[in-house]
Amino acid sequence: MFKMLIVDDELIERSALRMIVERNLPDVEVVGEAENGRMAIEMAERLLPDLVTMDIKMPGTDGIEAVSVLYSSLPNTKVIMVSAFDEFEYARSVMKYGVKEYLLKPCKKDQIVSAIQAVMKDIDEDRRELSHINALRHQAEQTKALLETDWVSSICQSRTLGVELMSWQQEAGISADSAGYACVLRVVLNQEQGQEGLFQIQDWIRKRTSAYGFCLAGPFIGQHLPLLMFPDRMNNGSGLSVRARAAHLTRSLLQEAQRMFPSSGMTAGIGMLRLSRAGWMRSYQEAVLASGEPRAFCSCFYEDLPAGTEESYPYPHACEQRLLLMVGRGNVEEARVVFSQYMNELLEMTRYQAARVQHDLNKLFAQMLSKLKEKGISLPKLGGFHDLNDAEDIRRHALFQLDLVLDALDTWYADEYRGSIEKAKVYIAEHYGTELSLEEVADYAGLNPHYFSKIFHERCGITFIDYLTGIRIERARELLSDPRHILKDISQRIGYRDPNYFSRVFKKMVGMSPSEYRSASLKGG
Repeated sequence: MFKMLIVDDELIERSALRMIVERNLPDVEVVGEAENGRMAIEMAERLLPDLVTMDIKMPGTDGIEAVSVLYSSLPNTKVIMVSAFDEFEYARSVMKYGVKEYLLKPCKKDQIVSAIQAVMKDIDEDRRELSHINALRHQAEQTKALLETDWVSSICQSRTLGVELMSWQQEAGISADSAGYACVLRVVLNQEQGQEGLFQIQDWIRKRTSAYGFCLAGPFIGQHLPLLMFPDRMNNGSGLSVRARAAHLTRSLLQEAQRMFPSSGMTAGIGMLRLSRAGWMRSYQEAVLASGEPRAFCSCFYEDLPAGTEESYPYPHACEQRLLLMVGRGNVEEARVVFSQYMNELLEMTRYQAARVQHDLNKLFAQMLSKLKEKGISLPKLGGFHDLNDAEDIRRHALFQLDLVLDALDTWYADEYRGSIEKAKVYIAEHYGTELSLEEVADYAGLNPHYFSKIFHERCGITFIDYLTGIRIERARELLSDPRHILKDISQRIGYRDPNYFSRVFKKMVGMSPSEYRSASLKGG
């Protein structure tokens, strides 16, 4: 439907034009009539018509002056000029305001209908273009939100950042040594609210914090929703300290959450300011601890926890890494042995505190699920430890979930070719920094080099040397983002003994030299 405003100082002309429109153009609604330019401007700004028919010669504010005003305030409104003056200067004076149609009185019905239809076509095209632009903008915003969520989740769960997330981090202006801290919202819902309640809160938090350029929201990890804050990105014109700004933000969120979700329980924990990726993860762990301290809808800083709180966050990191390595390799029996050791260490280090164990196991199985997805293996969501409090119940549930993971891996690796290729990929990921050859990797995979080269290309869609080069260059990009690493050392660490050769390969793959890439990366961060 198209809204139309008729502007003419003669009533009979307005009435005649309205009649023609209503009888011949069912998609056009005449929303108003004005008898001079001043009224036309007031009505147009109130009614927002798609189309205006404007007489030129009117008392007071004439049509040309009215069109010039409308062109500034309502640039998308189309105008058809109508006049009894067949003079070039009049016509030319309105062309600069985007007027496309010019009718001379007396106008024939067919001329009027044709002119309006032509303008309607222009409006339709504008609407389609705007719709397309809005769809692209919405898609870009969704992609950005997903990348932000995935990046925060990867930081908090100590997962390796892929190329896309590294690129997103650089575009977001976060360098490897940016000052950042974590805030964790711990949410407790009643049984009726369920998972849908968490989604509603997560969506509300994201919309609420999107206005803050320094606050990045992640997904729920168990009962905890992480926010990573980077004070250097904020406009701190108020002169507030980092701590004061953090307190103000969390207090505002909790007060609004209490009004929005009165039947839920929410607390906030705030970690300490840290200067590296590992530090941000540590701040998240501190925030998790602090989130368990305050009363409902209250916040607590980790540094304010009562005396006697552990200074560190004890966790079997080495055992976890061995376990994830065994899972990645598909070493089923070894993974079971290492997991048993992991559970013993975790329970001992956390002193059998159920909340801590639940959180750490949810994080661990989220990482396992991520590894399965990388291989194209789909499993239902893992985790679900928050309803278990007894240590043995938690252990049994964890073993059950581990069996789900390992059974899926065992089946997946049963494919002879797939198993060989995956073994080769794991070997490449662990030895790319050496002078690695196709023959060495083929021998490890248990295949003839020529046959291995053939099936690797078929299964991966890329040659062995291109795959190895891609691994090395991606690692080089990560190292180049840290100014502490010199180019010669980076070249050696990724398997290139000749720095000049490394530079040539890097430029061919990335489109710029290592030095240029480093400059762009540091400037962007």
